[in-house]
Amino acid sequence: MKPTPLDELTPMDPTTKFIGTPILSMRPGHFVGAVSKVEQDGAIRFCPVTQKSPVWKQIEAAMDQYRQTHGVSSRIDPTKSRSFL
Repeated sequence: MKPTPLDELTPMDPTTKFIGTPILSMRPGHFVGAVSKVEQDGAIRFCPVTQKSPVWKQIEAAMDQYRQTHGVSSRIDPTKSRSFL
């Protein structure tokens, strides 16, 4: 199979590449939600994620993978994060 030339590839929409990214609060190590939409003007919309949300487990697994890959040792404690929700 012949590879697709680069000029025929559809570029990634920059407004979608950050969807699902965890949002941390101003307090270090405290998680508050995930990016749900990026507007064309760069404004970011986010969805608060509660501690019991199944989304949290997926985000936590992805963050653990990132920490392993990049040698980061700190871990977010979900009982301390989102305390205002």
